[in-house]
Amino acid sequence: MGWIPSSTVFALTQAKARGHKVFIATGRPPLIITNLGAIEHLIDGYVTINGALCYVGDTVVRCREIPNNAVRLAAQDAWEIRRDL
Repeated sequence: MGWIPSSTVFALTQAKARGHKVFIATGRPPLIITNLGAIEHLIDGYVTINGALCYVGDTVVRCREIPNNAVRLAAQDAWEIRRDL
């Protein structure tokens, strides 16, 4: 996946040295956030799945599940689109 520019690593290192917290905000679920190795040691927390799952360190501060009916509807729509292709 993506490479993190050295300028970004430097900027985050400087921010941490000045006492700032570093959070990653992404639409991705934690399982597929695999490209942060160069800055992992600088990260204080994550806002993932567009805010549905947020955590600081190992502590979950928000976990909003997708309602079952919404999952079923999305799956049904996907199957219908696939069928029409």
